Amino acid sequence: MNMKQEIIRIVEQMKGTIGENALRGLFDSGDRATGEKRVGCNQFREIASDCRYADCYEEIVLLVRYTQAKSKRGESWKKVCANREPFGEVVVDGMNRVKGLCGTEDWEKIREPLQLFFGYLYWQSRIWSDQYAQQYGVNHAGNNQGNQHNQNHGNNRRQ
Repeated sequence: MNMKQEIIRIVEQMKGTIGENALRGLFDSGDRATGEKRVGCNQFREIASDCRYADCYEEIVLLVRYTQAKSKRGESWKKVCANREPFGEVVVDGMNRVKGLCGTEDWEKIREPLQLFFGYLYWQSRIWSDQYAQQYGVNHAGNNQGNQHNQNHGNNRRQ
């Protein structure tokens, strides 16, 4: 297997580590009615871009843990996964696995694989989010599509 295939495998294996219960509703904009925050899929693209400007691996680990620290307990990057760790730590574990594939501490040799990891995580999170939406009948904002339809069209009576 080449490096890209290995990184994709790491990202795909994260689904089991996250778990179905945590995965449901983990991504996208959250539920406006409850104020629940979720992980924005675009955050992974932003972190991939941040890798370009970072001076070391530890800087990206710090960024992920900072993002986790900003989250409310039990939501977003702090959502507890099947392995009983917050989602942010599942991401750091994936990062460590990618770093291990590189077989070096040299940031210049870790940077590109780490960028790929976050890019693939972006793609995969969009797929998981779409699967959740189809399976549970919610749009990407976490709202029930049936209720959304009724809100938009149910009050079209003449006055």
